[in-house]
Amino acid sequence: MSLARTPPASPSSLTPSVAGGSARNTMLSFTKAVIDSQLHHSESEPDLHSLAINKNKKRKHDEEETDVMSLIKDMFASFSKEQEIRFQELKSSMDLMSNKYDEFLTKINALELERKSDKALIKDLEEKLEAVERKSRSTGVEIRNIPKHSMETKETLCQEIIQLGKMIDVSIDHSTIKDVYRLKSKDESNPVIVDLTTVMLKDKVLKAVKSFNKTKTKGNKLNTTHLNPNYQAKPLYISETLTSKAQKVINARTLMNQNKIRSITQKILLQMNCKLGGTLWNINIPFKSAMVIGIDSHHDASRKKQSVCAFVASYNQSMTHWYSRVVFQSKGQEIVDSLKDCLVDSLKHYIKVNSQLPERIIIYRDGVGDGEFKVLQNYEIPQMEISLSLFEGEYKPLITYIVVQKRINTRIFMKCGNSLENPNPGTIVDHGVTRRDWYDFLIVSQKVNQGTVTPTHYVVIHDTSDMTPDQCQRITYKLCHLYYNWPGTVRVPAPCQYAHKLAYLVGNSIHQHPASVLQDKLFFL
Repeated sequence: MSLARTPPASPSSLTPSVAGGSARNTMLSFTKAVIDSQLHHSESEPDLHSLAINKNKKRKHDEEETDVMSLIKDMFASFSKEQEIRFQELKSSMDLMSNKYDEFLTKINALELERKSDKALIKDLEEKLEAVERKSRSTGVEIRNIPKHSMETKETLCQEIIQLGKMIDVSIDHSTIKDVYRLKSKDESNPVIVDLTTVMLKDKVLKAVKSFNKTKTKGNKLNTTHLNPNYQAKPLYISETLTSKAQKVINARTLMNQNKIRSITQKILLQMNCKLGGTLWNINIPFKSAMVIGIDSHHDASRKKQSVCAFVASYNQSMTHWYSRVVFQSKGQEIVDSLKDCLVDSLKHYIKVNSQLPERIIIYRDGVGDGEFKVLQNYEIPQMEISLSLFEGEYKPLITYIVVQKRINTRIFMKCGNSLENPNPGTIVDHGVTRRDWYDFLIVSQKVNQGTVTPTHYVVIHDTSDMTPDQCQRITYKLCHLYYNWPGTVRVPAPCQYAHKLAYLVGNSIHQHPASVLQDKLFFL
């Protein structure tokens, strides 16, 4: 700001008041006056209150600031209220969802209990229906290959049955026949069902047919010409009427050899026992909680269809019961894409039976070449590890992944004196002729009566377990004894052979996924 000041007197305005004084005194007086005047001016501060100063007055914003603060407070209050409303709505939605979830969970549990109850009821009804159906067929006889006429009636069929009774020397007339009718079938046999009056008469007919065929030569056994000479000669097959659940189809030629009929019937019964879930034999397994898995693929070169991969896993401690799954893949593909789903389903079934997860998993992978080891390590095994993370808690079982190779050129011989012979079953070689970069071994598990035995090559490509090589080799050889289609040892562990059997059956005959009720049975034997 500008100040109105009176400037100090300049030296030229100061004149000596005494004329003719001493020049020195005058100069001193003048110098002192000037110094005093300058010092007084430089040390003093101006009196601003006594000066006329032009001030710019500041604008007061108190009222405007109050209005802005009120507006901001109102905005925050409105925002907080809106957020509180939204929070309450969100909380209400979460409570509703939680209640709905609990309600759904309760309904799902109730439906699961109802499903189990219905399943048990259906099974009970099926068993009762089966018993009633068997009782109703207890006096029935089924006759195949009787020629069908265009004007066929029950009376004409009764005459055929009466003539049959005369041929086998059994008294049959209208009074002993309760009913007779013909069934439709896919083949040309068109069986005729004869319902007799008593079970004793039915057994008498079956026994007479067997005695009649025993006394006749091959061309004179019971056939259609015994009913009518004008018929084309076809063998007549007579048996008791069985329900669809009790039927077991057996090729008649299989039973023609009387010298082997005992052995054949025993094997058929053993196979039926396996398919119904029975155990033929077992071995001592040192692991209390373990799952053994076999994986194999089948490629049908004659048909341009998908490849089939079979997955078989044990679900009991003795490793005699097996759970199976089938996966279809693109043609010629060997690596399993759906290993994750198969493993999850097999572990769920293991939990259902044992109420716990296995502590150890041993996988035998068949049908893999040397060039695919890295692919298995980088693709198939990570799939398996991802599937294990889907279960609750930190489930990390001990895993051993073994590749099984059958098509190899290595041969092993045992020196006996000056000659070489096949080694005994159970011979193991794990050094010398094995590979330098892989953990592998050779086992001769089968007995060969002719030719040179071919060992099986096992390559352990992944192992997080505490098994020693000796333990791994022993459990592998033990599993070669558990294939129920052969009373001795087979070339590969039983899960591999089961997987091969299943893949071959589906790839060549079924061409679709088997029924889910058969997954825990060895139906493919």
